[in-house]
Amino acid sequence: MASFGVNTSFKGDLLIGKTNYIEWLEKAELWLELSGYMTYINRKETAPNKDLYYKDDKPYSNELAIKYIDKESEFQRNSLRALGAIKSIISIDNIKRFKNKTEAKEL
Repeated sequence: MASFGVNTSFKGDLLIGKTNYIEWLEKAELWLELSGYMTYINRKETAPNKDLYYKDDKPYSNELAIKYIDKESEFQRNSLRALGAIKSIISIDNIKRFKNKTEAKEL
């Protein structure tokens, strides 16, 4: 799973709309990649496969059940961080417009 916490901040302007999209996109993609968020945005990082840990909704073992829950929790937490990262680099008007989006890929 990705590790976040790169001490860099976004150096571009916030995305306002179509007027600055081209200039914003290059800087945004670079920052999101360096920050470790891009794999969640482009869905290269995927949720753990439950079938590797469970059969018919019963875990193969208690240890595997805990491991799955930990991996699923980490994936969900990092996905929300990626969504928050995108929201942090767009204007408040855009945030309001996309407030119903729950995944970084949707946004």
